[in-house]
Formats: sequence, C-alpha cells, structure tokens
Amino acid sequence: MLDRLDTIERSALTDLDRAADDGALQAWKVRFLGRSAELAAVLDGLRNLPKSERPAVGRRANEVKARLEQAYDARAGALRAQALERSLIEERIDVTLPGRPIGRGRLHPSTATMSCARRRDQRQRGFQKS
Repeated sequence: MLDRLDTIERSALTDLDRAADDGALQAWKVRFLGRSAELAAVLDGLRNLPKSERPAVGRRANEVKARLEQAYDARAGALRAQALERSLIEERIDVTLPGRPIGRGRLHPSTATMSCARRRDQRQRGFQKS
C-alpha cells in the first residue's frame, strides 16, 4: 500500500508539471484530489487493512495528500502570475490618455415635475420663454 502511495505521488507531481493552463490544472485536481481519485480510494481502503498497518499507511496517505495540495496551490499561483505577466505585456495601457467623461446626473423626478408645472403655469399667465 505504501508503494502504491509513492507511485500516486510521483505520477501526480509529474502530471502537475505538465499542466499548462487552468483547464489542465482543474482536470489534474479532479483526477488526483477528487472524490473518485486513487488517493481517495486508498483512504477509503484503510478500513480493510490490518490494525497494525493502518497508522503508517494513513499517515503516509495524509502526507501525500498534503503535499499534492501544496504543489497544486503553488502551480496555480505560478500559472496566475504567468497569466498576469502575459496580460501586462500584451495589453499596454496608456495612463496619460484622458479618462472617460463622468455623467452629470439627472434631476429628481419630483423636481422635474415641479419645473414642468411651473413653466406651464408661467406660459398660461402670458410669460414667454427667454
């Protein structure tokens, strides 16, 4: 069982190094850390082992799982950093250009209604628009 854990760890780490994008990284996570992964099967199979082997195999399985999660987080961070660096190089922004104009807003509906009524009232009294 310990040999199986070592092979799982080695194959997972080599496959993780090959993951070049977010899709491949997510597929790796499902394959090696998901519910139906080999590592999960080993952890589920602990109950079938003799009592004398359980502590050693369980400890090693937890170490492998922790190492794989740590390697996944490191690889995800490296891929995010690469994507950020690539976007900064490809998508240059000229900060000296003027910004977008800011809209001035509108009158409150009650203020607009009162203004309209006032104008109508003034026209009815004979005042002209200046």
